[in-house]
Amino acid sequence: MTTLTNCPFCSSQNVVRVLASKDYFLTSTEFNIDRCNSCGITFTNPIPSDSETPTYYQSDNYLSHGGKNSSLFYNAYKLARVFSLQWKTKIVSEAIGEKGSIMDYGCGTGDFLLTCKGKGYRIFGVEPSTKAREDATAKLGQVVASNLRSITERNFDMITVWHVLEHLPDLATTIETLKTYLSPKGTLLIAVPNHKSYDAKHYGQYWAAYDLPRHLWHFDQTTMSNVLEKAGLQVKKIIPLKLDSYYVSILSSKYTPGNKVINFLKAIKNGLLSNRSAKKTTEYSSLIYIAKPR
Repeated sequence: MTTLTNCPFCSSQNVVRVLASKDYFLTSTEFNIDRCNSCGITFTNPIPSDSETPTYYQSDNYLSHGGKNSSLFYNAYKLARVFSLQWKTKIVSEAIGEKGSIMDYGCGTGDFLLTCKGKGYRIFGVEPSTKAREDATAKLGQVVASNLRSITERNFDMITVWHVLEHLPDLATTIETLKTYLSPKGTLLIAVPNHKSYDAKHYGQYWAAYDLPRHLWHFDQTTMSNVLEKAGLQVKKIIPLKLDSYYVSILSSKYTPGNKVINFLKAIKNGLLSNRSAKKTTEYSSLIYIAKPR
Protein backbone atom coordinates (compact mmCIF):
# COMPACT_ATOMS: atom_id res chain seq x y z
CA MET A 1 0.00 0.00 0.00
CA THR A 2 1.07 3.56 -0.70
CA THR A 3 -0.18 6.33 1.58
CA LEU A 4 -0.53 9.58 -0.32
CA THR A 5 0.47 12.86 1.31
CA ASN A 6 0.07 14.97 -1.83
CA CYS A 7 -2.80 15.13 -4.30
CA PRO A 8 -2.11 12.52 -6.99
CA PHE A 9 -3.59 14.81 -9.65
CA CYS A 10 -2.12 18.28 -8.98
CA SER A 11 0.55 17.42 -6.33
CA SER A 12 -0.82 19.93 -3.80
CA GLN A 13 -0.29 19.20 -0.09
CA ASN A 14 -3.62 20.86 0.76
CA VAL A 15 -5.39 17.54 1.32
CA VAL A 16 -8.16 16.81 3.85
CA ARG A 17 -9.90 13.63 5.02
CA VAL A 18 -13.49 13.32 3.79
CA LEU A 19 -14.57 9.84 4.79
CA ALA A 20 -13.32 6.62 6.37
CA SER A 21 -14.64 3.46 4.73
CA LYS A 22 -13.45 0.03 3.60
CA ASP A 23 -13.61 -2.60 0.88
CA TYR A 24 -17.09 -3.97 1.65
CA PHE A 25 -17.11 -6.06 -1.51
CA LEU A 26 -14.17 -8.39 -0.98
CA THR A 27 -11.42 -7.90 1.60
CA SER A 28 -12.81 -5.64 4.37
CA THR A 29 -9.54 -3.67 4.22
CA GLU A 30 -9.92 -0.13 5.53
CA PHE A 31 -9.35 2.91 3.31
CA ASN A 32 -9.97 6.63 3.39
CA ILE A 33 -11.36 9.11 0.90
CA ASP A 34 -9.46 12.40 0.77
CA ARG A 35 -10.09 15.65 -1.07
CA CYS A 36 -7.61 18.12 -2.51
CA ASN A 37 -8.63 21.66 -1.57
CA SER A 38 -6.51 23.05 -4.41
CA CYS A 39 -8.00 21.25 -7.43
CA GLY A 40 -11.08 19.78 -5.73
CA ILE A 41 -10.53 16.19 -6.79
CA THR A 42 -11.39 13.36 -4.40
CA PHE A 43 -9.32 10.18 -4.20
CA THR A 44 -8.78 6.90 -2.34
CA ASN A 45 -6.00 6.78 0.22
CA PRO A 46 -3.94 4.63 0.63
CA ILE A 47 -3.80 3.00 -2.80
CA PRO A 48 -2.71 -0.58 -3.62
CA SER A 49 0.61 -1.18 -5.33
CA ASP A 50 0.64 -2.61 -8.85
CA SER A 51 1.32 -6.07 -7.42
CA GLU A 52 -1.53 -5.78 -4.89
CA THR A 53 -4.19 -4.43 -7.27
CA PRO A 54 -5.18 -7.78 -8.91
CA THR A 55 -6.14 -9.27 -5.53
CA TYR A 56 -9.00 -6.75 -5.26
CA TYR A 57 -10.56 -7.97 -8.50
CA GLN A 58 -10.32 -11.72 -7.91
CA SER A 59 -13.98 -12.65 -7.62
CA ASP A 60 -16.54 -14.15 -10.01
CA ASN A 61 -19.03 -11.76 -8.44
CA TYR A 62 -17.23 -8.69 -9.82
CA LEU A 63 -19.82 -7.80 -12.45
CA SER A 64 -17.54 -5.95 -14.86
CA HIS A 65 -15.66 -9.12 -15.79
CA GLY A 66 -17.39 -12.01 -14.08
CA GLY A 67 -19.23 -14.33 -16.43
CA LYS A 68 -20.25 -17.26 -14.23
CA ASN A 69 -22.34 -15.59 -11.57
CA SER A 70 -25.85 -17.11 -11.55
CA SER A 71 -27.41 -15.10 -8.71
CA LEU A 72 -30.82 -13.47 -9.08
CA PHE A 73 -29.19 -10.05 -8.83
CA TYR A 74 -26.68 -10.86 -11.58
CA ASN A 75 -29.42 -12.17 -13.87
CA ALA A 76 -31.37 -8.96 -13.29
CA TYR A 77 -28.18 -7.04 -14.05
CA LYS A 78 -27.75 -8.90 -17.35
CA LEU A 79 -31.35 -8.16 -18.34
CA ALA A 80 -30.92 -4.46 -17.57
CA ARG A 81 -27.67 -4.50 -19.55
CA VAL A 82 -29.50 -5.54 -22.72
CA PHE A 83 -31.64 -2.41 -22.59
CA SER A 84 -28.65 -0.32 -21.51
CA LEU A 85 -26.57 -1.40 -24.52
CA GLN A 86 -29.27 -0.33 -26.96
CA TRP A 87 -29.55 3.01 -25.19
CA LYS A 88 -25.78 3.50 -25.29
CA THR A 89 -25.63 2.91 -29.04
CA LYS A 90 -28.40 5.49 -29.43
CA ILE A 91 -26.14 8.00 -27.65
CA VAL A 92 -23.36 7.07 -30.08
CA SER A 93 -25.56 7.62 -33.14
CA GLU A 94 -26.73 10.99 -31.82
CA ALA A 95 -23.11 12.05 -31.29
CA ILE A 96 -21.42 10.82 -34.47
CA GLY A 97 -24.17 9.65 -36.80
CA GLU A 98 -24.93 6.20 -38.13
CA LYS A 99 -21.40 5.28 -39.23
CA GLY A 100 -17.84 5.81 -38.08
CA SER A 101 -15.07 4.36 -35.95
CA ILE A 102 -15.32 3.67 -32.23
CA MET A 103 -12.67 2.65 -29.73
CA ASP A 104 -13.89 1.37 -26.37
CA TYR A 105 -11.17 1.83 -23.76
CA GLY A 106 -11.59 -0.81 -21.06
CA CYS A 107 -14.06 -2.78 -23.14
CA GLY A 108 -14.41 -5.70 -20.70
CA THR A 109 -15.88 -8.72 -22.42
CA GLY A 110 -16.92 -6.68 -25.46
CA ASP A 111 -20.70 -6.46 -25.19
CA PHE A 112 -20.91 -2.75 -26.00
CA LEU A 113 -18.59 -3.13 -29.00
CA LEU A 114 -20.56 -6.14 -30.24
CA THR A 115 -23.73 -4.04 -30.20
CA CYS A 116 -21.92 -1.22 -32.06
CA LYS A 117 -20.59 -3.71 -34.62
CA GLY A 118 -24.14 -4.89 -35.23
CA LYS A 119 -25.09 -1.28 -35.99
CA GLY A 120 -22.38 -1.03 -38.65
CA TYR A 121 -19.66 0.89 -36.79
CA ARG A 122 -15.96 0.04 -37.16
CA ILE A 123 -14.89 -1.11 -33.73
CA PHE A 124 -11.65 -1.32 -31.74
CA GLY A 125 -11.22 -2.46 -28.16
CA VAL A 126 -8.63 -2.10 -25.42
CA GLU A 127 -8.81 -4.31 -22.33
CA PRO A 128 -5.94 -5.02 -19.89
CA SER A 129 -7.60 -7.97 -18.14
CA THR A 130 -6.40 -11.16 -19.85
CA LYS A 131 -9.57 -13.20 -19.28
CA ALA A 132 -11.93 -10.39 -20.30
CA ARG A 133 -9.78 -9.61 -23.34
CA GLU A 134 -9.82 -13.23 -24.48
CA ASP A 135 -13.60 -13.36 -24.09
CA ALA A 136 -14.00 -10.11 -26.02
CA THR A 137 -11.69 -11.26 -28.83
CA ALA A 138 -13.70 -14.47 -29.25
CA LYS A 139 -17.02 -12.63 -29.08
CA LEU A 140 -16.07 -9.88 -31.54
CA GLY A 141 -14.13 -12.04 -34.00
CA GLN A 142 -11.19 -9.64 -33.94
CA VAL A 143 -8.21 -9.00 -31.71
CA VAL A 144 -8.76 -6.77 -28.70
CA ALA A 145 -5.62 -4.89 -27.65
CA SER A 146 -4.14 -5.11 -24.17
CA ASN A 147 -3.01 -1.46 -24.20
CA LEU A 148 -3.25 1.73 -26.23
CA ARG A 149 0.23 1.30 -27.70
CA SER A 150 -1.07 -1.67 -29.68
CA ILE A 151 -3.68 0.49 -31.43
CA THR A 152 -2.22 1.77 -34.70
CA GLU A 153 -5.49 3.35 -35.87
CA ARG A 154 -5.92 7.10 -35.29
CA ASN A 155 -8.59 9.75 -35.87
CA PHE A 156 -11.40 7.91 -34.13
CA ASP A 157 -14.85 9.43 -34.44
CA MET A 158 -15.58 8.37 -30.87
CA ILE A 159 -13.71 6.94 -27.90
CA THR A 160 -15.81 5.55 -25.06
CA VAL A 161 -14.71 4.99 -21.47
CA TRP A 162 -17.57 3.32 -19.59
CA HIS A 163 -16.94 3.27 -15.82
CA VAL A 164 -13.21 2.74 -16.30
CA LEU A 165 -11.56 6.10 -15.60
CA GLU A 166 -12.13 5.84 -11.85
CA HIS A 167 -9.97 2.69 -11.80
CA LEU A 168 -6.88 4.20 -13.46
CA PRO A 169 -3.95 5.56 -11.42
CA ASP A 170 -2.53 7.62 -14.31
CA LEU A 171 -5.64 9.78 -14.75
CA ALA A 172 -4.23 12.88 -16.48
CA THR A 173 -1.88 10.92 -18.76
CA THR A 174 -4.65 8.56 -19.86
CA ILE A 175 -7.02 11.35 -20.89
CA GLU A 176 -4.27 13.27 -22.69
CA THR A 177 -3.25 10.09 -24.55
CA LEU A 178 -6.83 9.24 -25.50
CA LYS A 179 -7.22 12.72 -26.95
CA THR A 180 -4.36 12.01 -29.38
CA TYR A 181 -6.41 9.12 -30.82
CA LEU A 182 -9.43 11.33 -31.59
CA SER A 183 -10.09 13.00 -34.90
CA PRO A 184 -10.08 16.82 -34.71
CA LYS A 185 -13.88 16.70 -34.49
CA GLY A 186 -14.00 13.43 -32.53
CA THR A 187 -15.99 12.78 -29.38
CA LEU A 188 -14.77 11.42 -26.06
CA LEU A 189 -17.47 9.80 -23.94
CA ILE A 190 -16.71 9.13 -20.26
CA ALA A 191 -19.12 7.60 -17.74
CA VAL A 192 -18.29 7.77 -14.02
CA PRO A 193 -20.14 7.68 -10.67
CA ASN A 194 -21.09 10.99 -9.07
CA HIS A 195 -20.30 11.25 -5.35
CA LYS A 196 -22.58 14.28 -4.98
CA SER A 197 -25.70 12.28 -5.81
CA TYR A 198 -28.52 11.71 -3.34
CA ASP A 199 -27.73 7.99 -3.00
CA ALA A 200 -24.05 8.74 -2.32
CA LYS A 201 -24.97 11.13 0.48
CA HIS A 202 -27.62 8.76 1.85
CA TYR A 203 -25.38 5.69 2.07
CA GLY A 204 -22.20 7.53 3.06
CA GLN A 205 -19.38 5.08 3.80
CA TYR A 206 -21.55 2.20 2.52
CA TRP A 207 -22.10 3.71 -0.94
CA ALA A 208 -21.17 0.92 -3.33
CA ALA A 209 -19.90 3.26 -6.05
CA TYR A 210 -16.96 4.25 -3.85
CA ASP A 211 -15.89 0.63 -4.48
CA LEU A 212 -12.66 1.00 -2.50
CA PRO A 213 -9.90 0.48 -3.48
CA ARG A 214 -10.84 -0.46 -7.06
CA HIS A 215 -12.07 3.09 -7.59
CA LEU A 216 -9.09 5.38 -7.06
CA TRP A 217 -10.92 8.61 -8.02
CA HIS A 218 -14.34 9.94 -7.03
CA PHE A 219 -15.73 12.55 -9.42
CA ASP A 220 -18.39 15.22 -9.43
CA GLN A 221 -19.42 17.50 -12.30
CA THR A 222 -16.95 20.24 -11.42
CA THR A 223 -13.90 18.03 -10.99
CA MET A 224 -14.66 15.95 -14.08
CA SER A 225 -15.02 19.08 -16.18
CA ASN A 226 -11.76 20.46 -14.75
CA VAL A 227 -9.89 17.23 -15.50
CA LEU A 228 -11.09 17.29 -19.10
CA GLU A 229 -10.34 21.01 -19.49
CA LYS A 230 -6.76 20.41 -18.35
CA ALA A 231 -6.38 17.89 -21.20
CA GLY A 232 -7.71 20.37 -23.77
CA LEU A 233 -11.22 18.92 -23.91
CA GLN A 234 -14.50 20.74 -23.41
CA VAL A 235 -17.65 19.16 -22.02
CA LYS A 236 -20.47 19.60 -24.51
CA LYS A 237 -23.18 17.60 -22.80
CA ILE A 238 -23.84 15.65 -19.59
CA ILE A 239 -26.27 12.71 -19.70
CA PRO A 240 -27.62 10.88 -16.63
CA LEU A 241 -27.40 7.11 -16.19
CA LYS A 242 -30.71 6.78 -14.37
CA LEU A 243 -30.62 3.02 -13.85
CA ASP A 244 -27.42 3.34 -11.83
CA SER A 245 -29.23 4.90 -8.86
CA TYR A 246 -31.17 1.65 -8.40
CA TYR A 247 -28.24 -0.63 -9.15
CA VAL A 248 -25.87 1.21 -6.79
CA SER A 249 -28.52 1.54 -4.06
CA ILE A 250 -29.21 -2.20 -4.15
CA LEU A 251 -25.49 -2.97 -3.89
CA SER A 252 -25.14 -0.42 -1.09
CA SER A 253 -28.00 -2.09 0.79
CA LYS A 254 -25.91 -5.26 1.01
CA TYR A 255 -23.17 -3.37 2.85
CA THR A 256 -25.48 -1.40 5.15
CA PRO A 257 -26.07 -2.84 8.65
CA GLY A 258 -29.59 -4.07 9.34
CA ASN A 259 -32.13 -6.49 7.94
CA LYS A 260 -31.15 -7.34 4.37
CA VAL A 261 -34.72 -7.66 3.09
CA ILE A 262 -35.76 -4.34 4.57
CA ASN A 263 -32.56 -2.75 3.29
CA PHE A 264 -33.29 -4.09 -0.20
CA LEU A 265 -36.80 -2.64 -0.22
CA LYS A 266 -35.44 0.69 1.00
CA ALA A 267 -32.84 0.59 -1.75
CA ILE A 268 -35.53 0.55 -4.44
CA LYS A 269 -37.09 3.59 -2.81
CA ASN A 270 -33.70 5.31 -2.47
CA GLY A 271 -32.98 4.77 -6.15
CA LEU A 272 -36.27 6.48 -6.98
CA LEU A 273 -35.61 9.31 -4.52
CA SER A 274 -32.14 9.81 -5.97
CA ASN A 275 -33.49 10.29 -9.49
CA ARG A 276 -36.26 12.57 -8.23
CA SER A 277 -33.73 14.70 -6.38
CA ALA A 278 -31.50 14.85 -9.45
CA LYS A 279 -34.30 16.32 -11.55
CA LYS A 280 -33.74 19.50 -9.54
CA THR A 281 -30.02 19.25 -8.77
CA THR A 282 -28.73 17.34 -11.88
CA GLU A 283 -26.70 15.22 -9.44
CA TYR A 284 -27.55 11.75 -10.75
CA SER A 285 -25.85 8.64 -9.38
CA SER A 286 -23.73 8.27 -12.53
CA LEU A 287 -23.14 10.71 -15.36
CA ILE A 288 -21.95 10.51 -18.96
CA TYR A 289 -19.69 13.34 -20.11
CA ILE A 290 -19.62 14.08 -23.83
CA ALA A 291 -16.45 16.05 -24.60
CA LYS A 292 -14.66 17.33 -27.69
CA PRO A 293 -11.20 18.78 -28.35
CA ARG A 294 -11.09 22.55 -27.88
